[in-house]
Amino acid sequence: MNELHKDFADYEASAQKHTPLRRVLGLFRSHREPLLVVLGLIVIAGIAGATTPFMMRGIIDDALPAKDATLLVWLCAGLMGIAILSAIAGVLQRQLSSPSSHLSIVITVTTAGAAGRS
Repeated sequence: MNELHKDFADYEASAQKHTPLRRVLGLFRSHREPLLVVLGLIVIAGIAGATTPFMMRGIIDDALPAKDATLLVWLCAGLMGIAILSAIAGVLQRQLSSPSSHLSIVITVTTAGAAGRS
């Protein structure tokens, strides 16, 4: 068991020595904008998903008991808007992270790796 720990420590030291984080991040430099857009879309979808329960609470706890039709319409419209926003964000996210984008990153990594060996 002690030998397994030693092998893992050797692997960690070797991995850090031979593959610096700066080099790995450099491989994605040309893909920075699409990656940031995808990250932004993920954040937007997360915020939209987090607001849905609060709007439902407003409908159930405030608009319905008070028989406030205006508040009910606004909260329902907000829920529909969030659903549309989430759907658009999901489509854009899938479009940006499609297999062709993955292929482009793989080609970049492979090319950079081959150039580093020669």
